[in-house]
Amino acid sequence: MRIGKALKEIRKHKGISQMQLAEQIGISQTSLSQIESDIKRPSVSTIKKICEILEVSEPLVYLMATEESDVPESRRMLFNALLPTLKSVVLQIAGPDLGGELS
Repeated sequence: MRIGKALKEIRKHKGISQMQLAEQIGISQTSLSQIESDIKRPSVSTIKKICEILEVSEPLVYLMATEESDVPESRRMLFNALLPTLKSVVLQIAGPDLGGELS
C-alpha cells in the first residue's frame, strides 16, 4: 500500500503544489515530499489533515493506495483489470482542480 503515492496523485489532480499543501498541514515541504515518496509514513492526524484540505475521504485515499501485492493472488487479475477505472472514479469523486487556491 502506497499512501504517499495516492496522496501525491490526488494533490496533483487538484492542482495544488507541495509547498501550498505542506503549509496548510503545518509540516515542511521536505516532510511532505518524504510522505509522497513513501519514505516516511504519515501519522493518522496528518492523513486526516491532508484529506480535509484536499477534500477527499480517507477510504478513497486507501483505495487509491492499494497495490497488486495487497490483493490476494486469486483476485489480482480482476484487480489489475479494474485498477485504471477505480483510479479514474476516485479522482472524479475527489472533485475538480482547486486551482491552487487553499483556504
